Amino acid sequence: MKNTLFVYHPECVSIKLGNAKDEDLLEPLFQYLQSNVFNLDQVFVKIGGIASETDVLRVHTKEYINKIIELEKSDGNLDEWTPVPRGIFRLAKLTAEVVIDGCEFVFNDNVRRAAMINYLGDHHAGRNFGGGYCFLNSGAIAISRLIEKNKVRRVLIFDLDGHHGNGTQDIFYDTSKVLYISFHQDPRTIYPGTGFINEIGSGDGKGFNVNLPLAPQSSDLSFTYGFNELARPLIECYKPDFIFVDAGVDGYVYDPETNLRYTTLTYDEISKNMIELAERFCEGRIGFQFVGGYNKESSKIASLSMIKNLIDTNIPIVDPYKGLKENRKIFETNKKTVERLKNILKDYWSCF
Repeated sequence: MKNTLFVYHPECVSIKLGNAKDEDLLEPLFQYLQSNVFNLDQVFVKIGGIASETDVLRVHTKEYINKIIELEKSDGNLDEWTPVPRGIFRLAKLTAEVVIDGCEFVFNDNVRRAAMINYLGDHHAGRNFGGGYCFLNSGAIAISRLIEKNKVRRVLIFDLDGHHGNGTQDIFYDTSKVLYISFHQDPRTIYPGTGFINEIGSGDGKGFNVNLPLAPQSSDLSFTYGFNELARPLIECYKPDFIFVDAGVDGYVYDPETNLRYTTLTYDEISKNMIELAERFCEGRIGFQFVGGYNKESSKIASLSMIKNLIDTNIPIVDPYKGLKENRKIFETNKKTVERLKNILKDYWSCF
């Protein structure tokens, strides 16, 4: 039985932006998938289409879309890191449809699990802004469609990228239909400078936006502690109908864009945990959006550490950093942050 869907678009495996995303950062991963995974009996592969204006406008404002289109014409920039080359809006809509297709197939019982390959990334794109190499928030577009068209009541987004997803937070900040949990590097030390523990949502969404900022040099120990003490109890209390994992891997130990020190152990364990929680609460419905990191080899091995669990197949992975020790002071700092955050959230969640 085919139980895992892989969705991609051939035009979006490699996109040149003229910045830190100018290399073919996902190419080694994609080549491995083509040679060793796409032909497996349990795997179904789909080529995505292009997102409709209706789907895009469900999340982003018309003014913001027009801004991208105008910036394309002049080869402008969304911010100092994010050029807007000609044709990028079309490519962003292609990557958005990749994620829409993956989520729709999972929720409509065509498959149990989906892996969406999205080179552009998305979580820095909010309702009326973009940046950080992100133009459209593909995950938010797909999830908003599920909420409106499929009447999904509770969606968990777990964002493990090393940077905070300020765009995703912006879009779902005032709703309880999405529980957004982000583990990221301390925003005082890294782009985009958001994701503090007191950013917990507003209105109906108060308590449903959860940020765990981790100190630079944090490793597997702190991530695991945060998940067991904070994320797991929240997820078990929330009982999601669908789980979406924003699986950026720039927290890996030698990624050049963050100062985190995760090894493949973190990615292996988080994927196992998320799949187990999906089996308990969502009839197995789960989607992973793979956006890579900023190093070719780490993007490959960290992503494969999760993919092997999605497809229930052993993939040999050599990680020279596995077992990396964490500085005790850093761990104690992160423990205190977890306790402070739990104290904030106890007014909204019975699990604390």
